[in-house]
Amino acid sequence: MSEKILVGPDVLHDFMVKVFRANGLPEEDAQTSAEVLLMADLRGVDSHGVARLHYYVGKLKNGTVKAVP
Repeated sequence: MSEKILVGPDVLHDFMVKVFRANGLPEEDAQTSAEVLLMADLRGVDSHGVARLHYYVGKLKNGTVKAVP
């Protein structure tokens, strides 16, 4: 059985901002993107929250989504 690790919303938000910034998003867009994903999780819509981070980073890396259109 895997162990669950709980992470506070502020820590998670900061982590996502760093990930988005590392993949080319400007600061404001990284903040907004992290906020949207975090709010989805906090509202209980896990399918549209932090679980999507990997998907979005993949799209940024393969050029399907432009960090700065």
